[in-house]
Amino acid sequence: MTGAMGTVGVFCVLLYSATFGAANVRLIENGYSTVVIAIGETVPEDPNLLSLIKEQFTKASHFLYTASRSRAYFKDIVILVPSTWKDDDKYENALWETFENADFRIALHEKPAAFTLGINSIFGPAHKMIVHEWGHYRWGVYDEYPTKHVDPAYVTSEGRLAATACSVQLANTASIVRLDGKPCTAQDKDFKSCKIKDPPSTNSKASIMYKQFISSIDSFCSSNGGDGIKHNVEAPNRQNRICEYKSTWDVILSSEDFKNGANAPPRLSRNTIPTFKVAKRMNTDRYAMVLDISGSMRTDGRIAQLRQAARTFIATARDKSKIGLVQFNNVASVAASLTTLGSNADRQSLISLLPGEDAPNGDTSIGAGLLKGIEVLRGQTLGDGKVSKDIGGIIVLVTDGEETKSPYIADVQPSLIAAKVAVHSIGIGSGASMLLENLASDTGGASFFASAANAGLVRLHK
Repeated sequence: MTGAMGTVGVFCVLLYSATFGAANVRLIENGYSTVVIAIGETVPEDPNLLSLIKEQFTKASHFLYTASRSRAYFKDIVILVPSTWKDDDKYENALWETFENADFRIALHEKPAAFTLGINSIFGPAHKMIVHEWGHYRWGVYDEYPTKHVDPAYVTSEGRLAATACSVQLANTASIVRLDGKPCTAQDKDFKSCKIKDPPSTNSKASIMYKQFISSIDSFCSSNGGDGIKHNVEAPNRQNRICEYKSTWDVILSSEDFKNGANAPPRLSRNTIPTFKVAKRMNTDRYAMVLDISGSMRTDGRIAQLRQAARTFIATARDKSKIGLVQFNNVASVAASLTTLGSNADRQSLISLLPGEDAPNGDTSIGAGLLKGIEVLRGQTLGDGKVSKDIGGIIVLVTDGEETKSPYIADVQPSLIAAKVAVHSIGIGSGASMLLENLASDTGGASFFASAANAGLVRLHK
């Protein structure tokens, strides 16, 4: 792109990790909400970049609507600018959004798994690449083109040579030649030195997961050949190998977004132009540490592991961070309201308030601890547990995950989401519930077990 930065390589890298996997993204009435695009801290400030992001994602939204056969588009998007950029009255405060939990990351070219945002590259137009990668990230479909470990050609069940491609039509009409230009044949023993010469782009009917940069491609392969793009079940590509030879479209329709007829095409076409909000991370991080002191924490050294994780988090927090402490068993209480860390003495003061070895006692109501954590972040009494406005911030939940008393996690999770509070969970003990991982994922947080918590907690402060 060009602009105040001059000509630079700005790239958009999508996350593939299920750790965050579109955690806060919801598809409601065909529109994806709370999609987060985060700009890396090393990207120089340039308002033209914001315009470019809006332009490309507006195009991507329309292309997504077409590719999903009128089932989905990007409804609202948060662009998170770095804390290194100057303050601007147009920027809103970031609530839970971080670079680590973003759905899209914008960074200077530093990894091979990236594509150019501003101009066409070998991957084609950025808006088409965005939809290609959304297929991986949101719906769990795989590439349908040859890769390092997938030959460009194969012999069909009828003994003919075909291209490793989807659709069937393209696989059977593409030319397959060697690097010297001579044709490959079904009698060849090795197809690694072959390459695919696709038909003219205006005539190609193929999948977005094959070569999205071909100009005529705007859909996914399906088993019934919808849009004239029939799935090539014989191609030895990753989609077939990993997804039991199902078409990309069949896998997409079986996803949580669309299964059982959810988000069916509306009678009237949607306006696919997203609403954009530009946010900036507050200089002061706000955390509520919610610590389990129920009776089950007496066993197997669990309370000692809790104390170690909490000490690490407090000791490595950035200066000017605000941290509060909550303890819970069958009920929850505030051990320390939000405290600004400005010196080592501040940190030691908080550490001195951590529960002792003899603290564990009583039942376990994780929900009560989480609601109290929201109170601490808000700085006022929550009352009946309902949240009236966004407050943001992060809860660090340290527990063995063994719920025995209401309110439970499921009871209070809607309040966490409504308050835009992310939860980082640290599971103590081998019996730590999967509920902790799901809670972190659903609120845009991270999840650790105690054995790996220290390194992870340090990373969260960066």
